[in-house]
Amino acid sequence: MRKPFGASLSARAMDSIGCVRQKIHEIIAKSKVPEDPGHSRNTLDWLLRLEPDADEALRIAALGHDIERALEEQKVCQADFTDFSAFKSAHALNSAQILKEVMSGCGTPDGLAEDVCRLVRCHETGGDPRSDLLKDADSLSFFEVNLPLYFQRHTQEETLQRCLWGLSERGAQPLAQKRHPEYKAGRLGNYKPRVALNYLFSYYPMDMADVGFFWRVVGPVVADLFAAFFALR
Repeated sequence: MRKPFGASLSARAMDSIGCVRQKIHEIIAKSKVPEDPGHSRNTLDWLLRLEPDADEALRIAALGHDIERALEEQKVCQADFTDFSAFKSAHALNSAQILKEVMSGCGTPDGLAEDVCRLVRCHETGGDPRSDLLKDADSLSFFEVNLPLYFQRHTQEETLQRCLWGLSERGAQPLAQKRHPEYKAGRLGNYKPRVALNYLFSYYPMDMADVGFFWRVVGPVVADLFAAFFALR
């Protein structure tokens, strides 16, 4: 895996990284989307499980990839888009621009800042080994952290479509197949995500106040259902 900065980071660059991490934390902590702070940290956790030697640009991108959602006056709105993938692309571009401003204020070296922004711009689609890592970590974190709260804000069909998009467009199944080829011709060959998800959601009471109950009851099912977890649990 390419490590463009690695151990060569100067003391000044390390100071700027600390500044950037703190600014990201402060901004996301104020998000009106309740899962955002946990998702930021959890995406970094998944990144380090996928690649323990992930470089600093990847680590910063993992923490800040959704930063625009925390800024009500700057975030993009899904209602302005007819295509979900176009909305997610605009979201990624906006997050990259906001992170660019944060890093500029912290004095982040240009090369590092450009690398972080490129990774965040690509975090919804991947396209190279490093941005694929970020995309995969983000996808896994959505299913681990975001899904129960997302379900509280959206209809069952909307949540179903979001999960199916995550499985197809973001490649959760290919991730599992890449790490565990034996599933390609076996269990994944009979995988019916729409049927399985509808079955799963039918057990979730929409008025349940204790969201933690959702995960205690169906977490093991989701971990099995979303094939990417086969490689990591």
